[in-house]
Amino acid sequence: AAERLILSGKVYTATELYKMGVVDELAVDGAGKQAVYEYLKKEDRSRNGRQAFRLAKNCRNAVTYEELQNIAVIWVDAALRLRRKDLRMMERLVNRQSSRSHINP
Repeated sequence: AAERLILSGKVYTATELYKMGVVDELAVDGAGKQAVYEYLKKEDRSRNGRQAFRLAKNCRNAVTYEELQNIAVIWVDAALRLRRKDLRMMERLVNRQSSRSHINP
């Protein structure tokens, strides 16, 4: 997809790039700087999980045993870096999911 984007010679709008998944956030005119700060703040709050996800995502095709080991190491390392704040959030998510499953079995 990246090769197609680059070689097409087309100039894409921010909205088109967002819809393609190339751009993570959109901002209204004049609000770009604030949007960057908000994105960085949000990214920092979940940096560990996002970083582990990105690393594991790179191994998404047919997985060799070595790649499977690498994925396991990535996630174990991420788990060992969890902070109390991360664990509290995970607990809240589990509780919400559990309460939903009782509502909609």
